[in-house]
Amino acid sequence: MIFDLAGALQRLAGDDRPLEVEVGCGRGHFAVAQAQAQRDRLIVACELKSDRCRSTADRAARAGVDNVLVVKTRGEELLPQLRSQSVAVVHIYFPDPWPKTRHRRRRLFRWDHLLAMVEALELGGEIRFVTDFADYGLQARVLTALYPQLRTERQSTFDARTLSRYGPRLEALGKTIVHLTATRIALGTEDDAERGLMNMLCGSAHRQAQQQQ
Repeated sequence: MIFDLAGALQRLAGDDRPLEVEVGCGRGHFAVAQAQAQRDRLIVACELKSDRCRSTADRAARAGVDNVLVVKTRGEELLPQLRSQSVAVVHIYFPDPWPKTRHRRRRLFRWDHLLAMVEALELGGEIRFVTDFADYGLQARVLTALYPQLRTERQSTFDARTLSRYGPRLEALGKTIVHLTATRIALGTEDDAERGLMNMLCGSAHRQAQQQQ
C-alpha cells in the first residue's frame, strides 16, 4: 500500500514502533532489506516517483515484510511533519547531487532541512548519508560539523553495495564513496542550533581578525 503525506502521518500517529526513514528510497532495495533486518522497527520509505513507490511496495510484499511504510512525497515535506524525537535513523543514500551551481539550492542536505532532521531524531539517533559526489559530501560534513547538537563521524561501516543499486556500479567505476554518520548527542530547539551556529561563525571571524592584526 502506498500512502500520501496526510495518510502516512495519520498511520504513524497510531504506531509506537521506533522509526527509520529513508529519503529517496528508489525501488526499495535498501528499505526492504532493512525491514527484514529490523523487524521491530517501522521503515518509512519516502519517494516522489509513483513507479518507484509501486516497486518498493511490491518488493516489500514479495519479501513478506509488513514493517515498510511507502510514502509518495518529498523528504523535505515529510521530515518537518514527524513527531519530535520519534526517529532512530534518517537514511540518505546517493541523493540527487544537483551538480550545477545554480541548482544546488535544490539539494536535500541544506541547513533548513538539517534542522528538521535533527528535530525528528531521538537522542542518540543518527543521520546516515552516502554520496559519490565529493562536493556534496563536503557540504554535508560542513553543515553537520557546524550543528552543535551533532557528533559527526567521517568513517563508517556502510557497504555501498547494500545501500542502492547504484553502489556496485559506482564501485566498478572506481568512484570514491563519501560516508557520513551524524549522531544527535544533545537536545535543544532550532533557536539553540541557530545560536550555536552564529557563535561558531562569530568565533571563527574573531580569530581570523586577531590573526590579521
